[in-house]
Amino acid sequence: MKRRTARRKYLKAKLHTRRKHLSMHVGKELKSKLNKPLRSILVNKGDKVKVLRGEHKGKTQVITKVSYSKRKVYLDNVVRKNARGNDAHVPFDPSNLELISLKESSFRNEILKPKKGD
Repeated sequence: MKRRTARRKYLKAKLHTRRKHLSMHVGKELKSKLNKPLRSILVNKGDKVKVLRGEHKGKTQVITKVSYSKRKVYLDNVVRKNARGNDAHVPFDPSNLELISLKESSFRNEILKPKKGD
């Protein structure tokens, strides 16, 4: 596939496809706690993450909002002033975040459950 075609598909993807692009790395401590070896997992509101890149590098916060349309994640208490002087949440790319702790949910438990053969 040509680069132009791949880029067009990525940028014009539908929401259910864009969701698949919102995965982040799992931290080393969390990997050791889980029953299943995972490298990355989908972003979820309520997860605790650590910022790996950028101006806010090293901060550990909870995810407050996930935007599928923009492919961005917003963290609690990570804000900046906008042009009007109001506080606005800073958008993060999920690839620049590392998962530290999971928010428990039935969907996540199904994913993390070990297979019968293991």
